[in-house]
Amino acid sequence: KEISPLQFIINATMTVKATDAEAFLKITQETNDHALAEPECVFFNFGRREPINDLTFEPLEGGDGDEVVFWWSEGWNCTLKWYREVQFKKDYYGPHMKAVEPMWTKPREFTF
Repeated sequence: KEISPLQFIINATMTVKATDAEAFLKITQETNDHALAEPECVFFNFGRREPINDLTFEPLEGGDGDEVVFWWSEGWNCTLKWYREVQFKKDYYGPHMKAVEPMWTKPREFTF
């Protein structure tokens, strides 16, 4: 994607039940693809937080337990006002939120 000037970055985390992780990924991938296709979206990185050993950086034994933490970072070339009033009201966000909100085990977190 051609790089546009960056106005702001959104960093977010969502914690979901481990049993819902696969469904969460499927639903979220579609929404992420829509957002990345927007001309104002400069980048959209998405991943799963993996617990690691502080000294070796190797994954900890036992996995995530009952919860899985997903993170993403979005870069946008627009004002935050435009993002709130135009982008976040796009048709694909509503069904996404309705589907994933019951999967959350903690409130979602955002930083700008």
